[in-house]
Amino acid sequence: MSEIFISLKHDSKKLYLAKYSTDHGKIELSSLFMPVFNKPSIEHLIFLHSPTLIIVSAGISETIKKLSEDIKTVVVPISEFAYDICKDLIIKKCFSGNEFLAITSLDFSCKEFISCCGALVKFLESSHMKVYEIKYINAFCMGVDFKTLQCLQIIKEDPHPSLIKGSGRSKEGFSMLALMDNTCTPQGKRKLKELLLQPFRYKDDIEDRLDSITYLISNPSLVLDLCNTLRSFSDLEIILKKYKENRETASDWIKLLSSLKSFLQVQERLENYPNSILILESIAKIDSYHIVNIIKVLENCLILEKDRPHVQRGVNEELDYYQKTYEEVEKFLQQLIEIEKKELTSLKYSNLTILYLHGFGYVVEILFKESDFPEKFEAENYSFQFATEDCLYFKTLRTAVLDEKFGDLENKIRDAENSIIIRIEEQIISQDETFSLISQSIATLDSLLSITQFAENFKLVRPIISETTNIQVVNGRHLLVEICVDNFIPNDCALDFEHRIGVITGPNFSGKSVYLKTIGLIVYLSHIGCYVPAEYAEIGVFDQLFSRMHSSESHNISSFAEELTQLSIALNNCTEKSLILIDEFGKGTSPVDGICLFSSLVAEIEEDFKVTVLLTTHFEEVFNYCMIKESNIVKFYTMQMAFSDDPVYLYKLIRGLPSESSGIICAKWAGIADDVIDRALEIKGNLKNGDFDALNFARGIWEKVFEILKEFEEGEDCEEVFDKLIEIIKS
Repeated sequence: MSEIFISLKHDSKKLYLAKYSTDHGKIELSSLFMPVFNKPSIEHLIFLHSPTLIIVSAGISETIKKLSEDIKTVVVPISEFAYDICKDLIIKKCFSGNEFLAITSLDFSCKEFISCCGALVKFLESSHMKVYEIKYINAFCMGVDFKTLQCLQIIKEDPHPSLIKGSGRSKEGFSMLALMDNTCTPQGKRKLKELLLQPFRYKDDIEDRLDSITYLISNPSLVLDLCNTLRSFSDLEIILKKYKENRETASDWIKLLSSLKSFLQVQERLENYPNSILILESIAKIDSYHIVNIIKVLENCLILEKDRPHVQRGVNEELDYYQKTYEEVEKFLQQLIEIEKKELTSLKYSNLTILYLHGFGYVVEILFKESDFPEKFEAENYSFQFATEDCLYFKTLRTAVLDEKFGDLENKIRDAENSIIIRIEEQIISQDETFSLISQSIATLDSLLSITQFAENFKLVRPIISETTNIQVVNGRHLLVEICVDNFIPNDCALDFEHRIGVITGPNFSGKSVYLKTIGLIVYLSHIGCYVPAEYAEIGVFDQLFSRMHSSESHNISSFAEELTQLSIALNNCTEKSLILIDEFGKGTSPVDGICLFSSLVAEIEEDFKVTVLLTTHFEEVFNYCMIKESNIVKFYTMQMAFSDDPVYLYKLIRGLPSESSGIICAKWAGIADDVIDRALEIKGNLKNGDFDALNFARGIWEKVFEILKEFEEGEDCEEVFDKLIEIIKS
């Protein structure tokens, strides 16, 4: 009987999972964006994987037990999730100590995955089970690593100025997330990021979300009304947490009432839209009976003021009596204060009042200016209590009567109010599941409204989703680049299973990398169920999206070694339904090595992989010397240019190869002297025509010049050396 073992690790944003099945002896690594480790997430996890047991550290085990008592868990010391220990264990047990093989198969920069995997390997070792392979496979969504998210600028966190002082958080930079964010609520903003970081890998899921966006786009008045209503909605789950911890503030009461009333307005608005999309139907079906009752209680029983909530008159007879008495006492106190002032007319002071102090009761407070503060104070029936910097406090016969008649009236009022407020708080807390459901539903609605406005604002189109791995795009645009330029040139893409490798060449600055990212973004946006920036798009469903674009430096290995590592990880983990974007592979090493590696890579992918790949290169030699050839699978493209006195970049992708040398074009564009350009063209012409005599003649002249200069360096007669140079120039 098959058994499935899972190890879990959760940080503030993601749940990392390593899964082992006794059927095939493989470990599969996946992750799920999960800011909150909650019961629905655990239930979804169990539904997808049906684990025999779950391996967790001590910290997370209690959470799982609270969320689901049916799961068998093995709790291991947190040290067994330590990155360094796990890394060494994986290399030793799963790769027979071959570190190079390990780092080209697994991304060891993702410490959470390595920790999760290492803890599982440790358990399997103790159970005498063997691991035959480790692969990334995301059961929840399309697999995309963090570097690809950064390269495509899906997200981009910029340091907030407060981080320099050691506090605060990072803020979202110039990215797709920032562009898409039209949310009205804090939970909607979080949900939008969650949706963006969880691209679907199943067609039905993508179509469901696209249907939602299509429905909202077709009802603009509904979108406008909902957005206006949601602006009054606060994060109910955070507010409820404060109530449970007895930390709510006066503003939380106001936010709660405003949010609940906004929710009822949303439900009321949706009554006019029967048979709509799933999220709207689910909001409409939420039982609002208890919500209405809570709103009535808050509006009819409390006065929500800035300092704290107060109970209204008519709610409680005892409290009403205390409040009425307190008002009468306030009037009476004013009369007593005037009497006290008349009895102290000989004393020079700034102010005199009677007030209630906890622990002392009613006292007379006399305020003095610094120059008038008495060294000694004597008055009949005034019993000194204590002094502050500028005040003296006394008990009198009148304050004694006040204590006897009214006692601690303020405390009695506060206690009576608190007793009523506590009961209201309990009523609110009892609806925590309803509040949580409302908050999550509003978050989903807000995020979908945000995506809808994004689609409308940037004139996006609905992609056609197919079960193939086709990418058919007409006039695709890169929105982030389009914002920054006056005139963006859109481009097409046509890849399918037969023609699945596209090789793009062209000079630097011609738009190769932007094109690669444009297609990557269109594929990514379609997988989150979003409209895409193009006139037409048919996108197949991919299980993983890999990229090898600009390398980030590593402390342990060179940038080129990391480039190779990223590519190796992609090739070791890709499937027939994966997409790989490779930008300028080989430029991090010598030109000869880069050319050889690039041509070998294309041949290897064509022969041994059925993966969809887009590559860019500036190595024209691979085409000039037929190191790679066009076929049914491999097609050549170039970025179009116009030539007159100066090269003009057209940023348009066309079939074929460039008509001019990219290197010389770039040199001319960069302002290199004309004689240098002319000489380069002369040498290129000689090479192309096989005129090696001219090249050898030139090489012979330079050898003579170097010999003469060597004589000069060794101290020969300067005049004689110059004469020899002149003779060579004349010849």
